[in-house]
Order: sequence, then C-alpha cells, then structure tokens
Amino acid sequence: MNRLLLRCRWLRQCRILSSAKALAKPVAPERQGFTLLEIILALAILAGSLAALGEVMRLADQNAAMTRDETQAQMIATSIMDELVSGARALTATSPAQFDPDWDPQWLFSVALEEAGYVELVAVRVVVEQQLEARLKPARFELLRWLPNPDYVPPEMGAEQ
Repeated sequence: MNRLLLRCRWLRQCRILSSAKALAKPVAPERQGFTLLEIILALAILAGSLAALGEVMRLADQNAAMTRDETQAQMIATSIMDELVSGARALTATSPAQFDPDWDPQWLFSVALEEAGYVELVAVRVVVEQQLEARLKPARFELLRWLPNPDYVPPEMGAEQ
C-alpha cells in the first residue's frame, strides 16, 4: 500500500510539472554580445571623453608655454640687473632695446631710473617683454631694486668733526 501511495504521489507531481511546462511561455535563447544601440552609445561616450581630454591637454600646453616665457623674461631681467649692479652695463636709463637679435621671439628690455626717496639711492626698474602681437599674450616681467646712486656725493666728513 505504501508503494502504491508513493507511486500515486509521484504521478501527480509529474502531471503537475508537465502541465506547468505546457502552460509556460517559450523561453528566448540567451543573448550573446551587444546590441547596435549599446555599441553606438559606448562610442559616443568615448568620443566625448577624448574631446574633453584633448581640450585639457591643449590648455595644459598653453599654460606650460606661458610659464616658460614668463620664466625666461624673469631670467633676462635678472641678468640685466646683475650687469647693472656689477658695473658691466652703465647705470643709465635705456629706452626699449632688443636683448639678443638671434632669439625668436624677440625680447625687448628697458631700464628706468627713478627717485627712491633717499639721495643716496636710486630705484632701478628693468622691464622685459616679448615683441609679439597683443592677441598672442606676450610675456612681461618687471624687476625693481634700489641701488647706490652713482651721482651722489657724500658731504665732507671733516666738516662734521
């Protein structure tokens, strides 16, 4: 009797499973790969990323060139000031003149002597700038130092004693 009961249960379960399978919708085969829409969307994202990266690289290159030019202007101004301090160049006012005709772009420099508020000192201003069109944003650097006034004659020391 137990065997018959077990067989009956087993047959009932089989009938239930077979009827459930018959009622189920057919299963679509599993997808393999990407759709055309997914590929186009991925390519659009990649193109946008590359365009943004290209713009960042262009700005970085532009800033690096501007920094290089400003550093070069600072070095030229320091060089001219050192020549003035050492006496290798006369301590006189100079209108804009070329620094070195072989350099490209050309660099102009000028020296201006100004009053420092003390008769013993003179303010020396060295201005260096690139000779470029304004739209190219030429580099410019100013250096100001107080130096001993070459025209200053101290009062007689003997008169004070």
